[in-house]
Amino acid sequence: MGKYVLPLIALLWVGLSLPVPAVYAASPPIIFSIADAKDGAITVPDPKTDGAISVTGDGQTPVKVWLYSWWLHRFVVEKDGSVTLEDQHASAQRITMHRVPAVFFIDGAGVLLPSLQPVNISAFSAKSSGGDAPRGGPVLAPALPKPSQPGEIVAVLVRNDTQVDLPSRVVTFGQAFAPGDFPDGDVLEAKTQNGTVAVQADIKARYPDRSVKHAVISLEAPALAHDANVAVMLSARSGTPSGALITPQTILAHGYDLLLRREFPATSGLPDLSVDAASLLESSAADSSITTWLSGPLASEYRVSKRIMPNFRITFDIRATADGGVRTDVIMSNDLAYLFPQPSVYSATVTQSGMATWKSPLLNHRRFQEWHKVFWNRETPMPSVVLDVGYLEKAGAVPDFDLSLGVSRDALRQGLTSVAKAEGEPLGAGPVMRKMATTGGRADIGPTTDWAANYLVSQDSDARTLMLAAADAAGSIPWHVRELDGRIVSALNHPRLFLDPRCKTVDCVPGGFVDPNSGWELDNAHTPDLAYVPYLTTGSHFYLDQLLAEANWIVLCQDPDYRKDATGLLLALSQVRGVAWSLREIANASWIAPDDEPLKAYFQSVFDNNMAALTQTYLVDRAMLPTGAIEGFVENPYDKTTVAPWQQDFLAITMSTQARRGLEPARKFAAWMTNFVAGRFTHGAEGFNPLHGPDYYSAYIDPQTKQPVNTWEKLYNLNFAGKPAPTKLDGTPQSKDDYAAIARAATASLFSVTQQPRALRAFAFLSANAEDMLKAFSNGNAFNINPRFADGHVLQDDEILYPAPGGGRLAAKTAHSMLIGGAGQITLQGMPGVTVMVGGSGATTMIGAKGANYFFAGAGDAAMAGAAGQNYFGLAAGRAQIDLAATDTAVDRIEGFKPGRDHVHLIGSETDLGKIIATGRKAESGSTVLTVGPGHTVEFVGLSPSDVSPAFFD
Repeated sequence: MGKYVLPLIALLWVGLSLPVPAVYAASPPIIFSIADAKDGAITVPDPKTDGAISVTGDGQTPVKVWLYSWWLHRFVVEKDGSVTLEDQHASAQRITMHRVPAVFFIDGAGVLLPSLQPVNISAFSAKSSGGDAPRGGPVLAPALPKPSQPGEIVAVLVRNDTQVDLPSRVVTFGQAFAPGDFPDGDVLEAKTQNGTVAVQADIKARYPDRSVKHAVISLEAPALAHDANVAVMLSARSGTPSGALITPQTILAHGYDLLLRREFPATSGLPDLSVDAASLLESSAADSSITTWLSGPLASEYRVSKRIMPNFRITFDIRATADGGVRTDVIMSNDLAYLFPQPSVYSATVTQSGMATWKSPLLNHRRFQEWHKVFWNRETPMPSVVLDVGYLEKAGAVPDFDLSLGVSRDALRQGLTSVAKAEGEPLGAGPVMRKMATTGGRADIGPTTDWAANYLVSQDSDARTLMLAAADAAGSIPWHVRELDGRIVSALNHPRLFLDPRCKTVDCVPGGFVDPNSGWELDNAHTPDLAYVPYLTTGSHFYLDQLLAEANWIVLCQDPDYRKDATGLLLALSQVRGVAWSLREIANASWIAPDDEPLKAYFQSVFDNNMAALTQTYLVDRAMLPTGAIEGFVENPYDKTTVAPWQQDFLAITMSTQARRGLEPARKFAAWMTNFVAGRFTHGAEGFNPLHGPDYYSAYIDPQTKQPVNTWEKLYNLNFAGKPAPTKLDGTPQSKDDYAAIARAATASLFSVTQQPRALRAFAFLSANAEDMLKAFSNGNAFNINPRFADGHVLQDDEILYPAPGGGRLAAKTAHSMLIGGAGQITLQGMPGVTVMVGGSGATTMIGAKGANYFFAGAGDAAMAGAAGQNYFGLAAGRAQIDLAATDTAVDRIEGFKPGRDHVHLIGSETDLGKIIATGRKAESGSTVLTVGPGHTVEFVGLSPSDVSPAFFD
């Protein structure tokens, strides 16, 4: 045998900030033996050397080392069967162990040596699973094959990113599908370039047409050499699933053995408690109290639970796979709502096959918290699965994140270090902010978290670790409330329940809500989305629990008098950002929860009720009609004289995300919001300097008249009159999560669902004035959301091209591009496809190409040449000349045209201008549409037929 790398069976992040050891001087080998055993273990202290250490045991006594499990290290199997632990954190120590059954680190994490097969156990992976990158460079998701044959849906990449060869293994992951791609009645097929591999789809959610929306996929990955990978194309075909199911009896027959033991301090007077998972599985199967999560020939997972004390509930999610693996997710919950609180101090030990494989520190498990930890019956490494995130975006599962810039490797390393130093598992906060009301840019606030967005765009194993650390921490948040039988306590069954420490007169949980000593302060205006993407991509039952618990709390934290009991209205007492993040969570839960989940339909009704209220107030009753030209924002119930534009942006992102999922009320509301959200950046000619668009708070009530201002110029004067003109965007435009970044994400999202050019123009303006923002996104991608064109392509950040100093020529390099002008004279040249051209302060020539062209004039003069296809011309304060070929087949729209300043040069027309003017017709919008050639129309937006004259043309 050669050398192999062995796995860590349990990784325990400790809540300590520890100094890095000094680099030690080399010294002769140090020898330890069974004679050095103390308290049941051979203890190896820090010898302050870089030399070799030899330990010889008796085959039964474990070794306890001075290292922490989260430090960089690896295990190596030597040819003689001994095992060497190599410290790679700050020293070069090598601890070689003979006849040693297990190793425990100083933080309690342990490794079983004899039963383990080779795997890299480094807490900080040396190589990205998302793609190779130099130190500090970007980590990008690898390119995946695209469907090319009938029935093909999407590809995944199965990769061995360990340092050893791997046998065939069953891997399980979550996969969302676009509507219609996986039809009802079809089965899934998986193919590599070498043929078909076994696959199983446990369908969790369907669309109204019964096609599959979300499924947990189990795939028999082929054997892979280290650093090798294989692309697997998933296809839908007619047929029926086949193969013998893995049943609870099958698991038991193969010797399943896991014991959870709770040990109480001697001073508590409480007896220790043990729960045997195998016995509970057997009895639950017999009395039909078992819950089946996965069922098939490749993987089956069963949930069994037991109440103890009785506030506490122990749950085992037991998954067995066809390759012999058994995975147990151990969950401990203190979740009984209608019983006085019983916090408990204890430690937990998990034993497998008679050997203790994990022991927790002493835990203070407070009310409404839960923790989990995953154990395998073996520690053979598993290959990773790389998802096609562009396809997830197409399906509406996630926002349209940029996929071209990736994530900084240094940012991921720093994140792992931060998590290692933070309060770790179990019941720790991980990277999550305990005091949720804390203001400022935060990695856990946004359409999703930075950790989830970074994982999505990189598909990197370190990024995944960070995302799941935050999802695990969701269990520690005290918002898990259940009935005696384990069902979630919701407003559906308890319409008057109020989960708030201030609850006095309505339905209150006994003893009050939220232990003041827990350290958690909940706030719906700053609620992070911790579990949606983890559940989406893993299919973990535990992460679904966390998603449902958070969405449920979102409703119950509202006073029932204001939320209208089970109706779940959120508007009366929530800040606009609270509405945004609350609807985000409720909508995510209703969209992806399994169809047999009782709360799925309820959460959808809560979302619908809130949309109905918003629609009635703002679209039907026109509550903001007095604001005139600036209409398009939602009132703050706590201050009806000011608007926080960035909070409106949050809501616009949420609305757009739901509109992408086909919710028409959300699309209409997003269209209404576009006037204000995009208008802050597109009304320079009307007196509002767009550099002030990312303002923190803007007053809109005139203090003299006590009435709302109703023009962009009045809004500007009310807030900025007498102040120096800005030279850059307000706030910190170079930041990844400041107001400019939020507005950029909002305008991109709005354009994707409305295709309103003003939203794209606003996005273009923000991009043009915040180039450094793109660099900052490599540290966090939560707001790096880009516009989706009508052809389905999402503009990528590397398709946004900036000018060289002094101007010159800037040409598109791809079929989809955004070209930014500058201060100097410049020519922007499109190419067939979709081109967005953005004028600068200097004179700009813009040349379109066949397809779709967006011409956005800047402060300088502009010459614009349309092309065959669709052309939008957005004019500004400078002069504009628009060249159109009458013989092109084209649909042109011109907005902001000012007679006498702007002109249209019609090329190749043999028709008298008077006759062309006579073709003018009034569109539904009130604009005028002229026919300038066969198959070629020109619309003058905002001008009636009587306004259009031959003087428009030269």
